[in-house]
Amino acid sequence: EMYSRKFMKETQSDLLSFMQERFPELEFERADKIGRGFENGRSQADFERLKDKQRSNQELYKEQQKELEEAHKNLKLDKKDQVLDILEIVQPELKVTQDTYDQRRARTRRPKRFVELYGDSPQPLRKPEGRHQLFSWINTDALARHAKEAWNSLKETKQMLADVAINLGVHPAWRDIMIQNGGMIGKTTNGEELNKPFSQLIPEQIQNATATQLKQVNQQMQNRNQGSGRSR
Repeated sequence: EMYSRKFMKETQSDLLSFMQERFPELEFERADKIGRGFENGRSQADFERLKDKQRSNQELYKEQQKELEEAHKNLKLDKKDQVLDILEIVQPELKVTQDTYDQRRARTRRPKRFVELYGDSPQPLRKPEGRHQLFSWINTDALARHAKEAWNSLKETKQMLADVAINLGVHPAWRDIMIQNGGMIGKTTNGEELNKPFSQLIPEQIQNATATQLKQVNQQMQNRNQGSGRSR
């Protein structure tokens, strides 16, 4: 109330008159006659426009940051889905621990909805409830590490089975194809079809194997068990 706009205008006018009388050599003038501005030549109007532009830029930056964070979040979710796809192939029976399930269930405020979505116990990955459990409760990095270990273990097993099949009479040239396809070679150069997984291929090869071939396989398995620190 004391420092109103009217009071300030009168004070400024009085101050100007006083300074012009007291220091005429300094040639004081009103700002609106010489153009109010700054040392860089910008006017007050320019300053206000710059402030508005800065405010607008800040809002745009926040909006872009929000969009970037959302995109990053979606990318992480896509990656988790891809990791679970791999695990569903190599380890379909994977499930969360009972403790993890119990802790999550104890925290829920909607028990009925919880059971509908996650089931009434830890479920394997091959079931929708199990996938929901792993997706919602286990972070992507932990799942990725698990998928890598499972995939490497599966690859080693397929390599070992391919070597067994070769020792039992399958041509060594088909090793990579057997590893890639889980034993199913496909059509051979002589027109024969060998589309059988290891679970069928190897038992059939054993039935037709010679004593020498069986001995080689037995030695191979012993060497593998010794190398991995397991007993026969």
